[in-house]
Amino acid sequence: MSRGCRRCMIYLLLVVMLIGPGVLGFTESYTVTESVVLPTEYHVGDRAELRVRIRTASSVELLVPAALPEVSWLTFHDMRLFPIDAQQTEIRISFTAFRPGTQTLPTVDLGGIRLSGLTVHVTSVLEEGRTDPAPLEPPMILPTTRLRLAAFVALIIVGPLLLWMLLRLGRGQVSTLVARYRRAQPYRRLRKSLKRLESNLEELDARSFYIVLLEDVRRYFTQRLGRDLMSATSVEIIHYISGIDARGSDLIAEVFRTGDLVKFAGRPSTPEQRGKHLGGVSQVIAELESAPIGRGVARGQRGRGTGGRRGARGGSQRVGA
Repeated sequence: MSRGCRRCMIYLLLVVMLIGPGVLGFTESYTVTESVVLPTEYHVGDRAELRVRIRTASSVELLVPAALPEVSWLTFHDMRLFPIDAQQTEIRISFTAFRPGTQTLPTVDLGGIRLSGLTVHVTSVLEEGRTDPAPLEPPMILPTTRLRLAAFVALIIVGPLLLWMLLRLGRGQVSTLVARYRRAQPYRRLRKSLKRLESNLEELDARSFYIVLLEDVRRYFTQRLGRDLMSATSVEIIHYISGIDARGSDLIAEVFRTGDLVKFAGRPSTPEQRGKHLGGVSQVIAELESAPIGRGVARGQRGRGTGGRRGARGGSQRVGA
């Protein structure tokens, strides 16, 4: 080999020695001075933080990578760099491990160095040596599931038969219950209306109060007695219901007379008087609901007719005398 060729080879070797590490991707060396995981004991699936202090040359510049490595058994959450001095840097890596035992973290490129060889120990509540997930198990049956299914099937089979027996044997009772329910509907509606009036007693003026009260009483007797009393005058209503009983008819007559005077003549009425009338109507209607009101009215009407005839005969005798 000639002297010129040897000289070229020497120059080429020097160039490779000078720029080779940068071209081949060699990085600066580092030394781990401290490594700790917080919390000190953690399990599979827990979030933990690895804090590593490294020492490098003062000229090395460390950078957090744009994307952290991805592996099947580990999830990186965050990575932060905290410079301590010109040569020391603390690296904090937040992660969650899904495999128990001592594991080695994947290599992370920090620009000036490639951080590798870091290990963590992940504990598990499972027995030692088991690292794979448990095999699939069949779905668990909730308690009383079989009992509920049996009851449902029995209801489907026996239910129609029981319903037929109830309808056949209890048809009369069902009719009685329906009749009682319908009979009590007017009273329920009136009671709700009276409660609303009682709650608004201080807010309503006297005229508005008696307009609502008299209309509710008219509607109640119309539905309860089966006779249209909505367009009847107060005198006609008093005359029609006067045979119920003496005290009840007198109180309702007083309410209608007072209401007419308040509505048409502008007569004043105190809240105490309106409250007394409201309570009296409620009590009288409650007493009427405990007895067959239609029969009472019929007896009262017959009594008035007999009394009238007797009065007429008595009057004619006195005139004749």
